[in-house]
Amino acid sequence: MATPFTRVSTISDAQRHLMDRGARLGVVGRTHAGSIDHPAGRPGHGRRPDGDPDDENFNPDGSRKERRERKPEFKVELLCRTFAGDAGLRPLPSMVFWESPDIVIEGPSGDPDVATPGVNNKVKVHIWNLGLADCWSAHVDLYWCDPSVGITPSVANAIGSKVIPIASGQHSIVTFDWTPVLLNGGHECLVVQVYDPVADPLVAPFNPVQDRHVGQRNVSVVQLAANQTLNFNVFSQNLSFTTSESVIELQKIEGEALKVLALSMGRDGWEVAGGTEVQLTRPALVHPAPHAHARELITGTFREALQQVPGMSERRRVMGVMRELSATAQDRAVEPIAARETIDERIDDPSDALETDTAAGKDSRGMRVRLPAGRHVRMSLRASLPATAKRGSADVWRVVEHAGGRITGGVTIILQAK
Repeated sequence: MATPFTRVSTISDAQRHLMDRGARLGVVGRTHAGSIDHPAGRPGHGRRPDGDPDDENFNPDGSRKERRERKPEFKVELLCRTFAGDAGLRPLPSMVFWESPDIVIEGPSGDPDVATPGVNNKVKVHIWNLGLADCWSAHVDLYWCDPSVGITPSVANAIGSKVIPIASGQHSIVTFDWTPVLLNGGHECLVVQVYDPVADPLVAPFNPVQDRHVGQRNVSVVQLAANQTLNFNVFSQNLSFTTSESVIELQKIEGEALKVLALSMGRDGWEVAGGTEVQLTRPALVHPAPHAHARELITGTFREALQQVPGMSERRRVMGVMRELSATAQDRAVEPIAARETIDERIDDPSDALETDTAAGKDSRGMRVRLPAGRHVRMSLRASLPATAKRGSADVWRVVEHAGGRITGGVTIILQAK
């Protein structure tokens, strides 16, 4: 039975605003233009706040000094972009964050963004230093994961790590060798973390919404013949200690949204193939095992990052978000869900089961899933191209996860006619 989907032809107003701000950047990493807050001085403050002893950027009467009088803030600001025009402003609003333009696959087949499993592929990572200080030890860590709507360190497999210098206001491309495994036909998610452990450490590992150091590319290009059917596995996991509830939505990307995606991939765009036959199967509980070839990076990425003690203001913000999420989870936990079924027979406790609800009116965006703590689920996207699809045309589908009113993850699948 076909799964209802949402046609998405425009980008959100928040993303449009961020792209406009990024487009007004002058010399990359040196200064901001227009209405952008300047890296020198206290951004967003026209006058010195009460009790603020900052005499370097404010006059004795509290007024802000002229731009030429402000003292620049010399620091390293590394960035792996999340979208075209990304200027490193974080946190991001609720938007698609897994289509980074700074991660590119060059497979031996010659087709861009198409990886060939079992042989060596090139992955190029574009990194930026937007700060006014040179960075002499920019760590670039590259990982692959199974296509999942939520990516965490627990499901990541290291590809490699490199350390390079990058001057102030400069950008560089780092190349990695990668041999995709045959699992999922070589279609994997790539995650990059670029940071300086001392001068510019990670803030939120594997979280591009909160951390400009993290880039995620969960985009798979699949070439199909007309009338050929694709079965694409997508995973989701709940790694918390409590039951989670999310909504899985199926989207078809068209119009302006498709042009923005093509821009992030360095393409001119695709002609829409016109397929509408698509099905997202019911989630099934699985018990994944670590891949035998997974290895740890030599550099202690997370050890170095997690030893950093956040400032008081950052700690307050983090605790505020955690309290808000906890309250949201408690409110939603009491809502009844009609359908209940144990998907995996290996679950010993009958009450520890996966719950889904696809009944009309429960959630207009898609399928609602309540997942027990520590569980993984697998879904399969089944889609095909129509017989009238022209060579080179494509249909773009997104599997998007919503939780707490925000987009929390997703996968983008591009079906291209060959």
